[in-house]
Amino acid sequence: MKSIVFTEFAKRHFNKNFAGTKITSHSTEDFLKLYKDIGDIEKNEYKYGQFVHNNLVYYKRQGDFEFSRLITILNYTNAKVATYPITLETLPYLRTDYSSRTQKELPVLSRWFDFPPQFEIPKAKYLTLVLYSKEQIEKETPGLILEADWGIVAILAHDNEEPEPMSPITIMRNALGIKYGGNGQPIDEIKYEKSVEFWKFNANIK
Repeated sequence: MKSIVFTEFAKRHFNKNFAGTKITSHSTEDFLKLYKDIGDIEKNEYKYGQFVHNNLVYYKRQGDFEFSRLITILNYTNAKVATYPITLETLPYLRTDYSSRTQKELPVLSRWFDFPPQFEIPKAKYLTLVLYSKEQIEKETPGLILEADWGIVAILAHDNEEPEPMSPITIMRNALGIKYGGNGQPIDEIKYEKSVEFWKFNANIK
């Protein structure tokens, strides 16, 4: 049976101050219960494509890397869309600063929306879990023993069936290697250009 757990890195999605997908309607334990069912019906094989379980439609596919997998499901939490278009209306709320995701990372130039409370952000239609294999997570975190086959490293809330592309700075950070918070994978220029086309006109919501 394939088991799935949260990594410490992914638990930030349950922090109300996180700039990205935020979930405040569920704890990490409650959230994971449904995905443990996904592991149960896999029967030790990671199947790709669309399937139905407990009357819900799931989409499972390969991630950007050999050691990553994506699981997409209809959003059953209170998570709202994590990105928003940059327009004349939203431009006044766009912020920039140098920031890092963890203490071991170097700060990089980031931008995000800081909307006022009255700004209505729609609920996302889908949630996608990004999973890394046990071997990759332990490689990126020396001394850690992951008590599962797969670890959730990110949660993406989005309106289309396909989640938004990885940001350009994340692609670059990955290429820098584990020392700087990446996974050591080289830059795919085609995916990088696709990422730039999206993130040129959109930003995360904080």
